Amino acid sequence: MPLARLQYLESLDSVRSPWRSHERRETQDLQILMEVVLALALGRTVVVPQAYAFDSYGFLRAAGDVLRARESAGVKDKPFRVHLYKADTFDAAIDQMLGRIGAEERPFVSSLFPEFEQPHRYGVDSSISGGRPLTVETLLSSDWMDDERADLLTVVRRELSGTPRASGNSSTVGKPLDVVLAELIDEASPMTHFVSGCPDPVQSIWTELLDGFTALGPSRVGAFDQRSRIHRDTAWPGDTEQRSAEQILGSREHLELLREFLDTLYNKVVARSIGGTMRAQFTTGMVHGDRPLAGRAIAQELAIAGFGLAHGEQVRPIAWRNETQAGFELLTSAEVDNSLNQAELSGVRQLRHDLSAGLPELFVLRAAQSPSGLTSSFWQRIERIERASGADTANEMLNEHLAEVWRALGRGGGTGNLSEFRQMAIEATVGLPLWGATVRWESSASWLGGLGAVLSIATPTAVRHAKSGLDQRRRVRRISHAFGSATGV
Repeated sequence: MPLARLQYLESLDSVRSPWRSHERRETQDLQILMEVVLALALGRTVVVPQAYAFDSYGFLRAAGDVLRARESAGVKDKPFRVHLYKADTFDAAIDQMLGRIGAEERPFVSSLFPEFEQPHRYGVDSSISGGRPLTVETLLSSDWMDDERADLLTVVRRELSGTPRASGNSSTVGKPLDVVLAELIDEASPMTHFVSGCPDPVQSIWTELLDGFTALGPSRVGAFDQRSRIHRDTAWPGDTEQRSAEQILGSREHLELLREFLDTLYNKVVARSIGGTMRAQFTTGMVHGDRPLAGRAIAQELAIAGFGLAHGEQVRPIAWRNETQAGFELLTSAEVDNSLNQAELSGVRQLRHDLSAGLPELFVLRAAQSPSGLTSSFWQRIERIERASGADTANEMLNEHLAEVWRALGRGGGTGNLSEFRQMAIEATVGLPLWGATVRWESSASWLGGLGAVLSIATPTAVRHAKSGLDQRRRVRRISHAFGSATGV
């Protein structure tokens, strides 16, 4: 498989979907599965860093759905490829992570297992492993381990132990997170000149970021050597008053802005360490209701630009948009507030269920061979898109390809103007409300001719019609959305 068909997804980040229950888990699960499905529909293999493969609850749940669909289709396909860091096998990588629990330097802070940090809170013996060295084997056999996490880990462990890995390339390994950050916020940094040429809203967000990082003291020992610190509620390193990062910054909104910047910066570091030619999709954290995404979107783009500058790359100016294009959005024609009730959650679950139900057909398409023994029509279309010489030609080919995949997913119905709204759609209604969820990728990649690809779940005809008039528009609610940006690595 060409390296260009590898896909990196920031939405798989373990900090986005911790084990602790929270109200947006169902929506995040849907977003992750939709992004994975779109990657597979575009003929790609999803590259998963070892930490996310082991510690991201969102990835584990999506992988479970995808791998069950593959088994149902009865085909041989490897939708995921693990990236290992200083380890020869996935098991060895997990054991190394487990061995760093509680370490003074680079401690492993788990999103999937809060028990590691607070065993008594979760009714677990403080030794966790009963006195034995904690390995993936002892973890899975622990008497405190619940069936869901054990089953998910067993499935993914079996899959990734027998698949080719995405080998890192030492020549492409970038600078560590704390080094990149220190260089960017230095007054003499190229970032200062870069931001000065950006629109006022971009400069304003950069000022907020600088003020926040200055308040947290980037020179303090241990402040930013690990990204996980910004996501913890514990005392910030070096703070004499033992305040958390949020308490130092003074507001949750300011903290979330810094997290957005650091998360994207961190994922750029990880993606670069994988090496080769790869597509990467960066997605902001979820914003609920109709709150604007502009601040987070700018923070994300500043992180992408800053990483490029830190590594001597050519960086384009950041444009200001009043309306940020969502990378993911969940819509409904129902009147709801920002908190999904049980009936509304069932709508989100139904969307995810219906998407999963169509997945076996996607695997059949990816695996099928034409009667003549040549590459199947699915892969022929992918190759034609990659070789397309112009945007119009690639656009037409992409429309044709996604329309075919959409039909294979098996939920017919009108898709509107495909030249304007490329989509795969699955219809799902719960009671009277109509639910729609969209993943939109915008790419400047030459081989996609500057196209954006759209995956839409629940045929959004009624939603689109509701948007056509002012009175009707008020009946459409954006429940959750996140900004997306696609880049090459």
